Amino acid sequence: MKKFSFKLQKVIDVKESMEKKKMIELAEAEHQLSLERKKLEELIKKISDYKKEYDKKKKDGPITASEAGLFIKYIEKLTEDMRMQKQNIKIKEEQAKVKREELISVVKDKKILEKLKEREFTDYQRDALRKEQNFLDEISAIKVAREGIS
Repeated sequence: MKKFSFKLQKVIDVKESMEKKKMIELAEAEHQLSLERKKLEELIKKISDYKKEYDKKKKDGPITASEAGLFIKYIEKLTEDMRMQKQNIKIKEEQAKVKREELISVVKDKKILEKLKEREFTDYQRDALRKEQNFLDEISAIKVAREGIS
């Protein structure tokens, strides 16, 4: 009997290759998301530090209106940067979500093909056993027929 061969093996191989590629893409997307979150943390710390510095200057003595204006404008700018950074994070989260869904889709497709391969292999084994049993039955029948003739 010929060796088992799955007709869609090349498709499984392509799916495995795609899975590896999608895993790398997801890892990169999650890395980018992590970097954006780190930037947000840095902005939050910077805002906190400047607010503390502003409060300290006010506490230590009178500050000029222009000095206060500069502090306030800079804190407002950092707050706007923080808002924009939150938007960047949402975008990166969505990109990571898409990459994750793409990976899940490829993995599901590959698993379906692998189950089909397993089913076909089981059928192949069952057919091989049936043919072997038929062959053994024929040999037994021939042996019995020869013994009956003698």
